[in-house]
Amino acid sequence: MLVLTRHVGETIRISDNVTVRIMAAIGDKAVLGIAAPKAIRLRKWEVSTPPRT
Repeated sequence: MLVLTRHVGETIRISDNVTVRIMAAIGDKAVLGIAAPKAIRLRKWEVSTPPRT
């Protein structure tokens, strides 16, 4: 796992056509903006995986 520290407004490039921007920091949460082509499916982890038991 790669762990990065970024400030609001900074961007992380995942690939040539996918970027993640730190939009805001509210308390202990970060608000992210993800830019990707429509052909790439984006899903939240907790929605796309079954709950652990």
